[in-house]
Amino acid sequence: CMSFTAGMEGDSSALQNTSITMEQAVAQIALENTPLRAEPGLDFYYGGASMQVAARVAEIVTGTPFDTWIRQNLFIPCRMTNTAFT
Repeated sequence: CMSFTAGMEGDSSALQNTSITMEQAVAQIALENTPLRAEPGLDFYYGGASMQVAARVAEIVTGTPFDTWIRQNLFIPCRMTNTAFT
């Protein structure tokens, strides 16, 4: 996902919808990307959809909301005081 070779389209309407959860966004991305545009690993396609999927995987694996995890494990230790995302 982080190398933009997951086989998904790059964009999704879920990326602009700040009123839904990460789980809901990834479910919508999955619906919009069925079938995949390419087999994973074979095609580079830049966009935010795969980043959302990677963030949701991090939530599931860590049991922590992504915004909390990224702040605790990257932003604070690296003193990234002016970094934000939606």
